[in-house]
Amino acid sequence: MNIYTLVQSVCSDADVAISTSGIQRLVGTLRAAGFEDRLDARQAGLAKQIISNRISKLDAPNLRTAGVVAPISSTARFEEIESLRSKNKCPRCKSNMEQVKLATYEPAKFCKRCKVVLWMDHQ
Repeated sequence: MNIYTLVQSVCSDADVAISTSGIQRLVGTLRAAGFEDRLDARQAGLAKQIISNRISKLDAPNLRTAGVVAPISSTARFEEIESLRSKNKCPRCKSNMEQVKLATYEPAKFCKRCKVVLWMDHQ
């Protein structure tokens, strides 16, 4: 399954009106978590849970007021994210990241301050 199609279907199932930039933002969330553009059934199930969780915790206070759903705005600046990653800085909190190895011995960067974000090195 295509990652864009998955995000669109999860948002439509949750009755969330979403723009193209909002889809790109959520796809960026999945890519940062290590998902590829093509997902198998197991990955698609996990990605659906992540996107559903993200949609339920959106910080727009008027998201579901009076049955009207606000569009998800995009605040992702991919150039800034790549610039920070190249400087070994976390894109979320801008603190230094630590070099770690995953269980598959792939190198990755981990932010000790966020303790959540794991950035793969795709080079």
